[in-house]
Amino acid sequence: MKFTHFLLVLFITSIGFSQYEVNYENIGSLKLGLTVAEVSKLCGKTLTIPADEFSIEFDITISGTEYHITFQEEEVDKVKYMALQRISVKDPKFKTKEGAKIGMTKSELLNLYKDFYSFEMTRFLDTENFDYPTNKLMFIIDKKDNQAIFDLEDFSEFRILFLIVDNVVKEIQILDGFFI
Repeated sequence: MKFTHFLLVLFITSIGFSQYEVNYENIGSLKLGLTVAEVSKLCGKTLTIPADEFSIEFDITISGTEYHITFQEEEVDKVKYMALQRISVKDPKFKTKEGAKIGMTKSELLNLYKDFYSFEMTRFLDTENFDYPTNKLMFIIDKKDNQAIFDLEDFSEFRILFLIVDNVVKEIQILDGFFI
C-alpha cells in the first residue's frame, strides 16, 4: 500500500514538473511548430488569422497560465501554413532544467549558465519606441551552440531568451529562428 502511494506521489510530482518546464522547443504544453488549429485546441479558443498575414501575435491562456505567442508563415513542399514560432511566459512557476526562472537576478542567471559553451547578453530593443532602454537586457542561449557535440548539419535556430529588467528576470521566451 505504501509503495503504491509512493508511486502515485512520484507520478503526480513528475507531471507537475513537466507542466512548468521550459526547454528549447517547449514551454509547458506549448511546442514550437504547432499549427493554429493545435494551439486553438489547447487554449479552447478559436484563433483566427487573416489570409494576408505573414506573422501574428496572440495572448492566450492555458490551464490558468498566460502566454504571449507568435505565429509565422512556414512553407513545406510548396504548402504554406502558420506555425508557432515564439512563446513567452511571465509565470514564476516555469523554469529550465538548469533552474533558471522568473525572479532570478542577472548575477544568478550568469552563474547558472557560466559553464555553457555559448551565451549572449545583449541590450533589449524596445520595438514600440525603437530604442534601447538602459534598464533592460536580453540573455540568449542557442541550442546548437550548447550541445556536447557540435553538429555542422544542425541548422536549427532554437533559443531560450530571458528578458532582464532592472537586473531581474521578468520573462522567459523560446524562439525558433531569429527575431521576426
